[in-house]
Amino acid sequence: MSEIVHPDPVATEPKRGSLKKVGIVAAVIALALVAFGIFTRHRSDSQLATWTTAQSTPIVTVIRPTAEGRERRADAAGQRPGV
Repeated sequence: MSEIVHPDPVATEPKRGSLKKVGIVAAVIALALVAFGIFTRHRSDSQLATWTTAQSTPIVTVIRPTAEGRERRADAAGQRPGV
């Protein structure tokens, strides 16, 4: 009859500290992902604030009154009468 060979238990066990190393690598990767996410979120918020400020600033032309009064007044479409 053939003999059953059991593997050496020392050879099949993971090396000591390998799980610790895997945990440290996973933690470093997680921290890198968090830092990248915070950086991109901050950059996106900054770009949005800049764009919003640019869009909310109205472009206005100031028309100063003249001594001629009504003759120089523009209508609602911006056209001066008689022109």
